[in-house]
Amino acid sequence: GGGGYRRRTQGNNYEFFPSRIAFRLYQLEEEEAMNLFKTIIFTALMLNLIGLDALAATVFKAKVNVAECVWNSQGISNPDVAVDRNYIYIAWEDVEYDESVSGGVFLSRSVDGGVTFEEKIRLDESLGVPSAPEIAIGTDGSVIVMYVTFDIENNISVIMKRSFDNGLSFQTDVISTLDFSLMNMPSQSTTDLQVNGDAIGYIWANARGCQLFLSKDRGANFDHITINTPTDNNVERIRVPKDPVVSLQSDGSVFVLRYEYGDNSLANLYFSKLANNSDAFSDSILIAETNSFVGFTTQESIVTTTDGYTYLIWNQAPADYSDLEEETPIFFTHSEDDGESFSGNNKICFDGGTCSELIYKTLIDQEDATHFLYIIPGCRLRYRKSSDLLQSFSEEVIITDKHISGIPDMVINTVGDLFVTWAETSGDNNVTHIYFSRSTEDTNDDNSNGNENNSNNSANGGSGGGCFLKTVFE
Repeated sequence: GGGGYRRRTQGNNYEFFPSRIAFRLYQLEEEEAMNLFKTIIFTALMLNLIGLDALAATVFKAKVNVAECVWNSQGISNPDVAVDRNYIYIAWEDVEYDESVSGGVFLSRSVDGGVTFEEKIRLDESLGVPSAPEIAIGTDGSVIVMYVTFDIENNISVIMKRSFDNGLSFQTDVISTLDFSLMNMPSQSTTDLQVNGDAIGYIWANARGCQLFLSKDRGANFDHITINTPTDNNVERIRVPKDPVVSLQSDGSVFVLRYEYGDNSLANLYFSKLANNSDAFSDSILIAETNSFVGFTTQESIVTTTDGYTYLIWNQAPADYSDLEEETPIFFTHSEDDGESFSGNNKICFDGGTCSELIYKTLIDQEDATHFLYIIPGCRLRYRKSSDLLQSFSEEVIITDKHISGIPDMVINTVGDLFVTWAETSGDNNVTHIYFSRSTEDTNDDNSNGNENNSNNSANGGSGGGCFLKTVFE
């Protein structure tokens, strides 16, 4: 009534509209909703055909110059990165050419997500730093830096620096002091620092074994646990551990993976587990005979999926290590019983051909996607991703086409953003620059063209040092 309009619905009911125009608008809304529904269905089908990774390709922003430092023959600047919200912290080992020519630990921070970095500050006041620093963010938001150094009496000390004001100031804690001796001296290898909940784990190596310093109360107290080098057939042999990595599990157990070098200077890869509430590691498990030799430096990795599976990832050294064209394939094995046993040594070749990639960092995110930071011949830094537990891989992403020095680092935040730092050494005056880049979804703000002069891709990284492989093979 009243000049309105009605239509019959199912069940002989009626819907009333004030006019035919109102009814027509209703029809248009229904058509628009149907078209939107068709679009959603079509998009879902296309995503299934082309894969999500094609629409979510990872690119990296143009590199940012963090700081300038000086390289010397006693060590290479190995920068380490940690991220807390918009704060980004990078720590590294540097050498100051003054009257004492002493090494030190330096730090620079960014408060704007990596757009700019503040002037570097020196954290230590020691006579020398025989190990590069490691940096992480504590559960309480503190910035944690750990390293091994010589104190004023020439003892070997394990130092923890902590900041509770976003890196403005740091307090010093001496975790442990060892007598100065060749056996206690840190070996020429990398160190590792991990934080998980209230647990902090810091590991390094000397001739006595891997030295783990473990806290379960956010750094208030540390236990010192030595992982003794394994023996062969119960016969004591001199073996030197190198490049240990530590992984703190959610159940309180601790995993350690490292190389062990024998009297032939070749290394085997070993895994050890410290069960929760235990004070000693289990017997070492031989993972692989890697052919790795002193000077062949990559970084093995431990990653744990959301369903509790543990993956170990490493490089196999070439059989003829005088030739860089020899294969250096990546291998992985996995455990489904909390590190009690491992099955399968599976080979990965990113490029499907020369298998010449050298892995430096492997991370796993909350969706079980695996992220790889690696170099190709010429010490060029690259990135790839696997979304199906190492079965397939994304296209290679260029981070820098310059010759890098030392060991790069990469971290990931809770939303999947990647943060990378590395060093490049020029041929002039042994000057090293620490650089930073982060991932972005804006393809117009990427580093795929390097934003740098890539016309000369020869490995001209300067005298000595550089990427370790350049020193070994050339």
